Amino acid sequence: MEQENETEIEQYIHASFQMSPPIKSMSPNEINNVILNNLHPIKAPGYDHITGRVLKELPHKTIIFIAIIFNAALRLGYYPGAWKIAQINLIPKTGKPLNEIKSYLLIRYLLPIFSILFEKLFLIRLRPFLSEIIPIHQFGFQAQHSTTEQVHRV
Repeated sequence: MEQENETEIEQYIHASFQMSPPIKSMSPNEINNVILNNLHPIKAPGYDHITGRVLKELPHKTIIFIAIIFNAALRLGYYPGAWKIAQINLIPKTGKPLNEIKSYLLIRYLLPIFSILFEKLFLIRLRPFLSEIIPIHQFGFQAQHSTTEQVHRV
């Protein structure tokens, strides 16, 4: 079984246009649904200072413009560099020397909201492909695969 999977993956990698899978484009309605249902309005913003609450207040024309940008990124296979910049907040531990790295707590990575939104929409498209290649006994990073279920399996 594993040999068959490896052969299939090798064939896919060496096929022409392997980097152009048929990915469904993102519609403004789908983007709006993710904004309304999957983004936390009060989470801390990234360096762009745009929160989920701001996105929830955008007019429909702006959502259409976001869809155009996201679909262009999909079509071109380009992920904007500005979406990769994370803000990291460090808080000094009490009683520790400030010149040592171990003296700080990492609070959070704060990505721009458009990065988070694009990743959520892309994951919706990626999951069907991943479910075909990730083994059923893989529990990390899988929905509805808890640690408890893995313990029961063992």
